Amino acid sequence: MGNVLAYDGAKRGNLQPHPPQDINAEQAILGAVFIRNEVIDSVAEIVAPTDFYRETHQMIFGAMKELRDEGRPVDAVMLCDHLCTRGVFEQVGGYAYIMELADAVPTSAHATSYALIVRDKAILRRAHTAAREIAVRALDNPSDVPEFLATAERLIAPIFDTI
Repeated sequence: MGNVLAYDGAKRGNLQPHPPQDINAEQAILGAVFIRNEVIDSVAEIVAPTDFYRETHQMIFGAMKELRDEGRPVDAVMLCDHLCTRGVFEQVGGYAYIMELADAVPTSAHATSYALIVRDKAILRRAHTAAREIAVRALDNPSDVPEFLATAERLIAPIFDTI
């Protein structure tokens, strides 16, 4: 085989089975909001609901933001009621999962650090999606290479807006 280098995993080369994510950081953010509702303001400056990898976390964070924007407390009872009203209470895991999130972290002190992790993983997922699209287009062997490069740039450029 000669000098073929193995590329296996993020460090060794194979594509990861799951896109970049940190579920623990996502859960820690949601738990921190229960401890101190004001945390959501600083976290929301760093991440949007769509930055969360798990769809359930996207829905929970979105509901937390809605409660906060309405000037209502963000606690387990209010959140569960809000999620029920939106018809997604069972979909996000119900009361048991909400209570699990409430116990996810002992302090809210590091919420912005967790938010930076979640944001960075979201950026990597966006870069991965753009890179795959660029690769597919390159494999189509486009005849107009400058147009191909312009398209590649358009796919990559929006990612820089999220930093």
